[in-house]
Amino acid sequence: MLITEIKSLENINKYNVDAIIVPTKFSAVSDIIVDLNQLYLFDNKQIALKLDKIITEYELLELENFISKSLNYNISYYLFTDMSVYYVLKKYNLQNKSVFFSKTINCSTYDIIQYNKLNIKCLVSTELQIDDLVKISNIENNFIYTYGYFNIFYSKRNLLSLYKDYSKLDFESKNKKYNLLEETRKEFYPTIENNNGTFIYSSYCLLLFKELEQLNKNNYFYIDSNFIEEGNLFEIIALYNTLIKNGYSLELENKIKEIDSNVGTSFMYLKPEILKEKN
Repeated sequence: MLITEIKSLENINKYNVDAIIVPTKFSAVSDIIVDLNQLYLFDNKQIALKLDKIITEYELLELENFISKSLNYNISYYLFTDMSVYYVLKKYNLQNKSVFFSKTINCSTYDIIQYNKLNIKCLVSTELQIDDLVKISNIENNFIYTYGYFNIFYSKRNLLSLYKDYSKLDFESKNKKYNLLEETRKEFYPTIENNNGTFIYSSYCLLLFKELEQLNKNNYFYIDSNFIEEGNLFEIIALYNTLIKNGYSLELENKIKEIDSNVGTSFMYLKPEILKEKN
């Protein structure tokens, strides 16, 4: 099953996926914001409301009101990273629709089993090796990061604005993508600052493609639409649908790499440093 976040309302019918992530005012980073009264546009799709920002104490009442109003709509999932969101969901008996959507934390089979016992689904970490990912996929009904530039750092601090003040440089610090280069690294890291804080992303686009043949299909395969033009996103979705329906081919893989050749597989085929030391 495929899931992705919508980038525009005008092209809703072109999103050939099983479920749509709908960005809300509680989204950390999104291209658009969708109001609850616009959800009628998604009647033929499963809806996953995106509530993944860090919540301050001043936003708790507004968050609870929002979740309470959402009960009037057919919501399949609520995506969160801040546990305060989960406790509000629990208050309304929505545990079975909650998804712990952290990009890096859900690394252990045992953790995900425990979350599932609490009726919480998980976005599986991008930092797993392939053998672990295969095992976790057999737990079923979780979310597996399949394609995209994934978030590796999130701070409530406005780091680009602070740097702007310190450096006295004149640049637009908010709601604009920058590629940052550290002194000790060769890779550029996409970075965005908005009203929710600062977000740094991977230097490459994660690509799980051939690997999908090893994974249990009773999971949601997540295509992250950040930094992808909408036209390219539709092509990527089409290629994954072909892969799931007809199986892997090198031709398909080459086609998806033509869209963005800056791809990688994270730690999927890397041996952890602790094991290297033992050897």
